[in-house]
Amino acid sequence: MFTAQQCQMIEAMGLGPVWLSRRSVDPLLAPASVAATPATVTPAPATRPTTVSSAVTSTVSSTAPVERAPRTFRPREEGVDTDKVDAFMRRVKAPDRSQLEQVPEDTTTVVPVTPERYSAATTRDDLIALVKDEVSQLRPTLSPLVVFDAGDVSAPLVVVGVEPGANEMLNAQPFSGTALTLLEGMMGAIGLDAAQDTYQTTRLKYRRHHNEVLDAKREACADALLLAQLELTQAKALLFLGDDVANRFMEAGEKEAELTVGNRTITAIRSHSMTDLLRSPLLKADVWADLLRVKHVLTRVD
Repeated sequence: MFTAQQCQMIEAMGLGPVWLSRRSVDPLLAPASVAATPATVTPAPATRPTTVSSAVTSTVSSTAPVERAPRTFRPREEGVDTDKVDAFMRRVKAPDRSQLEQVPEDTTTVVPVTPERYSAATTRDDLIALVKDEVSQLRPTLSPLVVFDAGDVSAPLVVVGVEPGANEMLNAQPFSGTALTLLEGMMGAIGLDAAQDTYQTTRLKYRRHHNEVLDAKREACADALLLAQLELTQAKALLFLGDDVANRFMEAGEKEAELTVGNRTITAIRSHSMTDLLRSPLLKADVWADLLRVKHVLTRVD
């Protein structure tokens, strides 16, 4: 049971009104005679509790809430070994930067890929490494994905496309999907097996982004790469599929020409690209005439 003084303190702290029971007698509120002489108080019948007197209520309600000062904590100093603390601070102290091991800077110089480097390559692996370096220099943040070739390098016929498409990049083949099916049908029409009697490749070994236009250096690198690749073959005939690749090695509109590759010549024949053939089936008549030229070159006796 709280006294009146305790009630004032509780309400001053903002904890709400406190009710006093009539059964209790507060020495501060009782008459002097009652407070001086302890007497037995007859308990009154149980009734509804009442609030503190009006004088106390007015005094409490008029008192503003007491703002308590923030508590401050002081670290305990008893039993602290300052020597151990100093030793620990010395261990965790940042080291002197002059004493840190200096990481050597990357002084590797990037050698640009040029047409001369392609012409000097003598193996298939060297050409693949060069074209991967070229793609890495063009797109430093991307993986150097390239599609180099397919088929037999000793085959008598080399089929050259313009560049690999999305399916070709996915399957890592110069011709894939419907284009490969069409190529197999074309070769079968003149008695050849596409897998054994042809060597397949493209002029560009990577896919251009959004049909980007190549600068003169990249065009020259693509030509030099294809010529160096042809030197590794034993082809007697070339079938250029598309004007974009044929015009790099033949005169515009020329259907057949002799192409010098190293110390020998190969007969080059122009035809339509796979994209044009798939879009326009009416071009099959022109392609059939081109295939007959290929068959004639392969069967003639030099």
